[in-house]
Formats: sequence, C-alpha cells, structure tokens
Amino acid sequence: MASIIINNIGNTILPNKIADNISIDNIDYEKRIIICIFKDIPKKEIDILKLYGNLVEFSENMMNIDPQFIDFDFLILDFRKDIHINYYQFYFYKNDKYYYILYRFFFETNNGLTFHNEMTEFPPKQLDKINYKKLLLQRPINPPKWYVSLFRTCFSSEQELF
Repeated sequence: MASIIINNIGNTILPNKIADNISIDNIDYEKRIIICIFKDIPKKEIDILKLYGNLVEFSENMMNIDPQFIDFDFLILDFRKDIHINYYQFYFYKNDKYYYILYRFFFETNNGLTFHNEMTEFPPKQLDKINYKKLLLQRPINPPKWYVSLFRTCFSSEQELF
C-alpha cells in the first residue's frame, strides 16, 4: 500500500512515461539492451545476465566511445552517477536502436524517461537467451495483494459484495 501511495505522489509530481509493451512477436533479439540502474544489481543477477550475453558496465574511459563500437549485449549505466547520465543523454536518448530497461527500487519512478520495461529484480535463469530476453522485455504480471483486496472489500458497498 505504501508503494502505491508513494508512486501516486511521484506520478502527480512527475508522471511516468511508459513505452508500449513490446509484443513477443515483435522483439528484435539482435537489438542490444541498455540497463539503467538506480540500485546495485546483486552478483547472482549479474551472473545470470552474463549467461545470456556479453555484459559491460560503463566506465569513465568509455565516455567518448560511440556504443556501436563497444562489444556488448547488455550495457549497464548507473543513473546515480552524472557521467553515466551524460553518456545516456548523448548516445541513447530517443535512440530506437536499443532496448532500455530501468532497474530500480520499488518506490522509485522513472523520472519521466521512457523505458521498455522497469523492474526491481531480473528474471530467473531460463532455458535459453530468447526466453530470457522475452521475460526481460515483457512487463511482469504482478500477483494479487491480499491487503489491496481487503481494502476494496472494506470500502465497497453491500451491493458490490453480493
């Protein structure tokens, strides 16, 4: 419930920009993926990403290198660092040659940038790279939350209950 309230307050101040969900039939599996992070990625999830392609973490010595000349399947940009944001703005902002994933805490918003998907944890290990990319690019289906159901039940009229 707290996350919903925080998200609603954040959306009032700065609405989320959400890219249309990518149809599984329309995924370009050759397109490289830019992962923008607002929190550290656990080693276990890094190891899983490495199973499905070349993972590169952006560093300062890459600042003047066009991403087309960097060998990666997944490029991690840390949005807590200005130099990473500058690189994103210069090479990736409104660039449709890549897919963009935002990795964030549950209470954070995308600060008005458009991402193909936003997640708080990466998908678990899959059978192959194609299945992993499908899960990575598709918005997750969230399980029902008991407290939301209880709230709705408590504040619904009697007519709606029966």
